[in-house]
Amino acid sequence: MEGEGKNARDAFRRAPFFVLAGLAILSGIGCVTGWEVDRSIPFSPDDRAIAYRHRGAIYVARTYGEDPYKIHEGGGETILSSPHWAPGDRGLAFAVSDGKGDEKTGLLDYTLWHWPAPQAFWESAREGKVDSVGHPSDGSPSNAVSVATCRCRHEMQVWADALFAWHADGRRLLCLDADETGRQQVLAVNIDTGLKQSVSPVQAQSLAFSLSPDGQWLLCASQDTDGSRSGLWLGPLESDVKSWGRIVDHPGPERVPWVLLRPNSKKEESIYDLRPRLGAWAPDSKRFACVRLLAEEGDEKGNEEAGAAPPREPRECLLVVRAIDAVDETHTLPLGRVEVSDLKWSSDGLRLGVLAGNELLLVEAAGGMATRLACAARVQRFVGWSAPGTDLAYLTFPVVFGWAGVPLPSGRAVTWLPTLGHTLVVARADGTFPEAR
Repeated sequence: MEGEGKNARDAFRRAPFFVLAGLAILSGIGCVTGWEVDRSIPFSPDDRAIAYRHRGAIYVARTYGEDPYKIHEGGGETILSSPHWAPGDRGLAFAVSDGKGDEKTGLLDYTLWHWPAPQAFWESAREGKVDSVGHPSDGSPSNAVSVATCRCRHEMQVWADALFAWHADGRRLLCLDADETGRQQVLAVNIDTGLKQSVSPVQAQSLAFSLSPDGQWLLCASQDTDGSRSGLWLGPLESDVKSWGRIVDHPGPERVPWVLLRPNSKKEESIYDLRPRLGAWAPDSKRFACVRLLAEEGDEKGNEEAGAAPPREPRECLLVVRAIDAVDETHTLPLGRVEVSDLKWSSDGLRLGVLAGNELLLVEAAGGMATRLACAARVQRFVGWSAPGTDLAYLTFPVVFGWAGVPLPSGRAVTWLPTLGHTLVVARADGTFPEAR
């Protein structure tokens, strides 16, 4: 057992993903009705650097030492997204907005910025050694360049990093852009030319997207007062409507974060963070998993603005595992009347983890089958899998720690009052041998 525990700890030390996921989760526990500010600190693809947002500026720092380096300075009222590293060594991107909405439409302009990390930034990072090379002279903040300007519906879309993502080729950014009516669509922006191209025919008041790991397919989750626009849509990375289709009419989970909009009209509208409804892509891009809500009476009436009045109890839902290239290879697994969240694939694509209510379920997804395996109860968040796929982690519900006092040499004492704390549990990939951290 001691050897197994050591292996699990070593696996997590080698997997920066858990550091990233842990930071994001701990900052946003317990809120359902409001969007959460993204506070993650992402590692570069080779783990040699990190990037983060702090007090109106974007910083980068090498993992193995050296002071952080400011690559962009915003003003006091500037709204910044967290930075996103590009695949390979092409630097990073981030979004910037002044937070001032258009008086007529209420829409916010935001600008996509790209920082092409100079080669010297990578060459001076030596694993296990403190950097001896100073900041590269050609890596000044002026080297971050604006790529394109688009529009969004609410400043929380910037804070929550819900507006853009890198394409797998590292040369394009996918982003949301809103038209005069407030409906959003997905565009692809070339970081070298700023050229915009529509890559999806889906347009809706609330919209989220997810690109397959190979960059070939796009999922869009939408919600609109026009019910024909709502649902989960799938298609190739192009705007030809004939190549797209709505694959789920009622994607779950039903309760997602939302905020009220107050444009220049008397009608109150909501904008929803629909990313939880996108499900998760398998690592090989050949399958994806999502949640489908079973139809109930009143669904045919369309999508009302129901954010402020969520249903009293969760709806019946199914876990859906679908193959991209074969419609008949769709498998479902009943989950019951539960709130579903934290749907994640293991790195080998053999298992799915999903939090159904307070129970963490592991689903064997090999061979197109979906088999349910109970893993743990009284779980609040499923953190995810280690990079090798040999271990998983989750957070149990908070426990109350009593007061504690520590005497100091001066004769005084430091006292901690009762507080809440979560327990991080690490287990094998099949859920066995859980160990509390």
